[in-house]
Amino acid sequence: MELAISPLCKRVTDLGSSYRLLRAFRPLLFQNDVVIGDSPSIGDVIPYSTALHFLFSRAPPDVRPPYQVMEWSISRYSRWLDEHQSQRERLNMLRGALENYVNSVRAKQGTEFADIYPQMVKLLQKGMEKHSVTQ
Repeated sequence: MELAISPLCKRVTDLGSSYRLLRAFRPLLFQNDVVIGDSPSIGDVIPYSTALHFLFSRAPPDVRPPYQVMEWSISRYSRWLDEHQSQRERLNMLRGALENYVNSVRAKQGTEFADIYPQMVKLLQKGMEKHSVTQ
């Protein structure tokens, strides 16, 4: 992506926070879930909600992302994200999706959660603490 952007800008660093986010995210793409959850970039350069969306994309199908839980199209969810820029609102939406997953496991009388779930909860809790999301 950097190579595609560089002809359009004299200095890609002039893109500011968007560029910093891209650079910080790149090393996480092929890391395991624990490394991602422990990354110091998350919460600093990478918003918690962005990291959680990434983990949702890596999760098994029964850990459904918010747009599927809400039965929205991806474009509708994208509009919602555009209209709700605050981490508080986004984390509340993500929390609802994780709660939905827990309820579905319990409804099936399951006793185990997906391996990625603890990392997702850890990031959600860190984000909620930082952004004072009400419980």
